[in-house]
Amino acid sequence: MIIVILTLAIFVFSGSMIFMRRGLRRQLVNVFSLLVIVASIGLIIANDNHHFGMEKVSHTQTYTLQSSVATPGVQLLLYHKLGTGNERIYLYRTTHSTKLLKTATHNSQVTVKQNAQRAQLQLRTTRWVYQNKLMTALFGITNENHQLANRHYQFNLPATWHVISTNTAQNK
Repeated sequence: MIIVILTLAIFVFSGSMIFMRRGLRRQLVNVFSLLVIVASIGLIIANDNHHFGMEKVSHTQTYTLQSSVATPGVQLLLYHKLGTGNERIYLYRTTHSTKLLKTATHNSQVTVKQNAQRAQLQLRTTRWVYQNKLMTALFGITNENHQLANRHYQFNLPATWHVISTNTAQNK
């Protein structure tokens, strides 16, 4: 809708400059349409760069963890080092999935806490959503509604669990 408003304001400004006679009426139409053009462009830039008209909404899910390896009696959470070793991808398995899952690297944060009662993963996903129907109508064409803002993986592990790298696991 904001693009439609911008396009109409450009046509009104151009049309008034070309077809209207000089005078106060033409100046008022030009000033008003130029203000609408500048405001529309400013709102588009603010929405794109600073998520104007949007708010963060978080959703938390809790999963029960199983060991990353299929060996009975061994409770492991595996990670794989990336690049210089400061970044890690954690490999985990939940009771709902039979295959090994991995944490995302983009817009994500991982926390590992030991000494929990049960092995659980708390996954908090935060997304950008439009504040109201007006903002959805204005900026809905951009398809940024429900865009991922960040993910936070919190692994709560009992003391019996071990967190090791995939290289260490292969060597054992």
